[in-house]
Amino acid sequence: LKPGQTCNLTSDFMDPLDHYRARVRAISTNQTSKWTVSRQFQPLSDTVLGPPDLSLSGCGSCLVLRVRLPTDKLLRHNTQVTSMYWEVLIHVHRTRDGAEFKLKLPYKQESVIPYLEPGVEYCVSVSITTTFNPTSIFSERRCSFTSPPPSEISQFMLLGLCGVFGLVVFLLLGRLIRIHVQTSNLRCLNIRSHTYSCVMKTPLTSDP
Repeated sequence: LKPGQTCNLTSDFMDPLDHYRARVRAISTNQTSKWTVSRQFQPLSDTVLGPPDLSLSGCGSCLVLRVRLPTDKLLRHNTQVTSMYWEVLIHVHRTRDGAEFKLKLPYKQESVIPYLEPGVEYCVSVSITTTFNPTSIFSERRCSFTSPPPSEISQFMLLGLCGVFGLVVFLLLGRLIRIHVQTSNLRCLNIRSHTYSCVMKTPLTSDP
């Protein structure tokens, strides 16, 4: 290798449970340096797990997460690693007011975040961890509504319907009050008429 170049030795460390050391030295035309030895490392615990692939969709009052493990060669081709206990660390951010919370779930290709507000946008990022390796990188943030938000037209229609309903109720109440007042006036007239007739009959019956 020339100065500044790198090499990928993943295929040389295929046993993630084993321990390794690496050593390098510099060679020029007429000189050779001493070996420099790295510290001992284990692929399982010392590897930084890359960000997983994430897709997000709403389900009413919840979000459905579809997560795939990082596409590193070590993870795709080593059954010892893929059969281990994996966890998904989920970071949830509510766009409306910035409220946040975290939760940890066992790894599944599809997971559900329940008990969210319908019609609200949430943004989610996830990382993958194992029992032996908590070092990982979060995925890019993905955003989705739990359910389709109400459109402005729907809101105006709802306000219009509420206004019409209120007007109808107001007119009905006014008509009922008017009928009640008219009925009360008729009763008063009937009572007065009946009293007058009684007063007029009294002197006629006492003449003989």
